Amino acid sequence: EKAELETKMKLPDVFVAGAIGYGVAPNRDKQVNPFIDDDYNYQKIGAVVGMNWNFNYSTNTAKEKQAVIDYLKAAEKRKAAVLRLDAEVQKYFQRSRRYWAMLGSVHYSLKAARTWTMLESDNFDLGIGEVKRFIDAYRKYFNLQAYEIDTRNNYLVSLAQLARSIGDTELLLQWETDGKVQLP
Repeated sequence: EKAELETKMKLPDVFVAGAIGYGVAPNRDKQVNPFIDDDYNYQKIGAVVGMNWNFNYSTNTAKEKQAVIDYLKAAEKRKAAVLRLDAEVQKYFQRSRRYWAMLGSVHYSLKAARTWTMLESDNFDLGIGEVKRFIDAYRKYFNLQAYEIDTRNNYLVSLAQLARSIGDTELLLQWETDGKVQLP
């Protein structure tokens, strides 16, 4: 826009102005003398055409070139920012997908660990199970529960980072409300 403005500054400014006036005072005599101005009874019309042109071409051309250079710099910065933003959004999107997959795997593993824990508990109650296997089953189950909490936290943080990188921090709440983001 500034480059266009500087280009137009090299062109002349042409202007036209016009005026129409009419006044009537019924109880005054009409003046016919051309040297007396009657401000109460009159009919006037006028127009003016004018032109303003700056002939300093070298300064205007330099300003125009500088404006074009500034525009190109700004366009390159914007392009780089968009590419950087796209890369950041892609990174957080991939991270969110990875944590989502990990969360699904952890839930599947928790079901298996729960089954193993129940089996070892029943074996121990019947007297055919070993204490070490019983304790290992519970340890693995509780470790998986802690890992599930950590993975869920990482998933939610990555979703929040994704929403922030998109530019709308309330987007995560909207995703949860609309059912687009669900926790398994």
